[in-house]
Amino acid sequence: MRKFSSVLMIILTVSALPLIGHVAATDYPVFADTSHVAKPSPPEFTITLADHSYDVPPTTTSTTNPYNNKTATTTIPSYHVKNITID
Repeated sequence: MRKFSSVLMIILTVSALPLIGHVAATDYPVFADTSHVAKPSPPEFTITLADHSYDVPPTTTSTTNPYNNKTATTTIPSYHVKNITID
């Protein structure tokens, strides 16, 4: 088992050498000429407070009981939905 782990370590070390050499070869400072780079302008935008609120009308539903044929009516009252956003 010890011989297997030693061989495995050698294989992993040898296979990693090209990666280590590549990283070391590209590890140098880069100086760029910034005299021709355009300066970005700050973005322009507007913020508005928008009211998208709405009213929901009342809803009435009727159901008939199949055992005694009586009709039950349910009414959900109207309500206001407040929906204010920043656009």
